Amino acid sequence: MTSRERETYRHGDLRAAALAAAIAIVEKNGSNALALRGVADAVGVAHRSLYRHFKDREALIDAVAAEAYRRLAASVKVSRTPKEFAKRYASFALTEPHLYDAMMSRTSASISQDAELKEAADNLIAISLGVLSDPAEEVETRRRQVMKLWMGLHGGLSLHRSGLLRARSNRAFTEELLRVLELP
Repeated sequence: MTSRERETYRHGDLRAAALAAAIAIVEKNGSNALALRGVADAVGVAHRSLYRHFKDREALIDAVAAEAYRRLAASVKVSRTPKEFAKRYASFALTEPHLYDAMMSRTSASISQDAELKEAADNLIAISLGVLSDPAEEVETRRRQVMKLWMGLHGGLSLHRSGLLRARSNRAFTEELLRVLELP
């Protein structure tokens, strides 16, 4: 057995190692740079080994997106006000742009077909409902309150990241976004 074979022989938790490598690739270079072969090389296994854990590249991106949803949820979960929620949401999107893009690239169909991704997205929605809406309101009214803020946040972030808003800095953008959204 060569030393290369010995180093790459039998991963303890290949799925977790592959996901960590995939997240690192996405954080650095975005989802377009993600390939099963690149992840396999990063963890030292044959790329065929990853197919036991991820059906294809899209399934790997779903797993990265699920982790991104969990990270965003952990960040906004401590929010006590809609304004604090919006600040934390914007901060995540601006400091983790490639993970945010991975989240936002997932379609409703892909989310509903992947249990892990669906659970992570549903958890963020539940946290959002708790922070952003009045529990005394009807469910549909609460959902609209959350969607209104999410649309404003995502739209503003998309415009800022594309350079169209010409904000002096991410901080200046966030302050303006909070004013535009008129959050308490």
